[in-house]
Formats: sequence, C-alpha cells, structure tokens
Amino acid sequence: ILPDVALPAAFTRASGSMGAPMLFLICVQLLGLLIPSFATDGNEGAFAANATLSSTNFWRVGDELVGGSEWCHAHIPDESFALKTCKGGMRVKVLTYNLFWWNLFGLRGGDGQRSGRLISATGWPEPYDVMGFQECDSISRVITDAGLHLQYEMLQGPHALGMAYRKAAWEELSRGEDHVAEDRADQWYGQRAVMWVRLRQRATGKTLLFLNHHGPLPLSTGGKCGCEATAYNLMKVIGMNAHPDDDVLLVGDFNSVTTSPTIQRLSERMHRLFSGISHGGVDHIFSSCPNIVGTWNLGTGGSDHDALSTIIQA
Repeated sequence: ILPDVALPAAFTRASGSMGAPMLFLICVQLLGLLIPSFATDGNEGAFAANATLSSTNFWRVGDELVGGSEWCHAHIPDESFALKTCKGGMRVKVLTYNLFWWNLFGLRGGDGQRSGRLISATGWPEPYDVMGFQECDSISRVITDAGLHLQYEMLQGPHALGMAYRKAAWEELSRGEDHVAEDRADQWYGQRAVMWVRLRQRATGKTLLFLNHHGPLPLSTGGKCGCEATAYNLMKVIGMNAHPDDDVLLVGDFNSVTTSPTIQRLSERMHRLFSGISHGGVDHIFSSCPNIVGTWNLGTGGSDHDALSTIIQA
C-alpha cells in the first residue's frame, strides 16, 4: 500500500502530452516522495542500523550483529536505548502463568478448573489489570474457568500465547505479535513469539505497553540464534511499538534462568522485578518502572510452573 502523498502536478495532465524525458524526471521525483528514508549515502548498512520506522518509536541500533546468519539474528541496541524510567501516575496488578496445557488440560481436563480457581482467588480484592499466559491453547477457556469472561478482553496469540486485560479499567489502543526466536534443532518445537498490546488506563489517561513471551529451547541457550539475539529481538519489539509516554511491562516463561545471557541482557536495559523458582527460575516479570507494592509466588495451580504476580505503583 502506497503512502498518501501529493503527486507532482504533471501527473494530473493527460499522459499522452508527456515526452519520455519529462516522464522519467517525474518518476524520479515520485520515488523521492515515496521512499526518502531508504537513502543510504553510499552506506548499505545505514538504513538497517539507524532506521526508526515511526515518529513515535525510539529504537536505535548499531552495526554489530549477534545470531550469525540465521533469520533471528539481531542488531545490538545503541547504548542510549534503555527502559528504566518510570512515567508515573498509575497502579498495575499483573499475572504471568505458564499453564502446562498438554498435561493440565489435555490429560487432566483442567483438574476441576484448578488454574481458573487460582486466578479467581488471587484476583481479589484487587483485580488483575493485565495477565499473560504461556502454553495457553484457549485464553477463553482459562478466563471462563476463573469466572471472569465478562470482565476481561481476551487475546489469543501465536504459539499458545494468551493475554487478558480488564475492560472496565483499560482502553485498547493497538496490538500485535512478532517472532523473536526459534528452538534449537536438538529440542525443536518451532519458532517463538512475543505478543503485545498498548493500553490506556481509563482513570488516569496513562499508557502501558504490555508484552507476553514464551522463550526458546533448550533451556538458557536462546535457541537457534542464541541468548543475546533473543533478548535484543524482544527489545526491538518494544522499541518499535512503545510510545515515549508508555510504561512497559514484559512477562513470560523465558525458558532462561536469571544467570543466562538472555535475562542478563534484558536486565541491563529494564528492571527485573520478580522471578519464579520452577525449572531453575525461568518465569520473569520485567518493567520500565522499578516501583512495586509487592511480589507473590502464587503456586502452580496444577501446572509445572509458578504463577507470579506483582503490583507496580508507577
């Protein structure tokens, strides 16, 4: 789809009145209107290294790559790229939970709505604002089991990712999903993604970019492209979709422990607020804001992962 640009005046005349030289010059002018940001001044890497494809994003990278020649390689972000500033003015309660779907739901039929009962019980008296789920084949099943299907907007993502936000408290601005990694061949289940949603808090007008991720295998390897590429690809999704006034919240089962380069690289640019203990501690909550009321390990609720929660007081 071409951008909405003003065409040169000559294009409004009958094409039959143009000579070939005039038509060539007009075509050159039109190309300059359509793709000015692709100019490289003789440096083929200039666009890839320095582009910001939207006036709202703040993604900046250098020329150095990690991940080799694989599709999931990544540019290392510029040193100026950081997500450690609180925009302030809002309170957010968040949940992240890997549901162990094939076992809890596939083999045990939900075990008497066990995960749903955990969500319902821990979402009171203060309800969750946003929730991120991994190994979640049906977000509607989970939220319905919790008795919350009328209160939450439910978003089903790729690769069994799911999210929900409380409709009375938040207005959706945009949403999306991106592939950021892939399992290594020796433990391959496929590509790995992050899903995101931008929200505006109705009471304050403040905005939040909420992201949910399930990381690549084997554990703490970063998969096919390695730990650093996974971390930097996650940062790129944030940088390309966050607006300057957004607070940022990233949750998930990263399939990486706290000492892995994936978590270390993320921790250099964001605040790691809380981590679980299952599988060595692969479930994490990151934020641009370090101010929290508390953190809670809620137990497994029938899964093989901890459900984790925190309240951010931005």
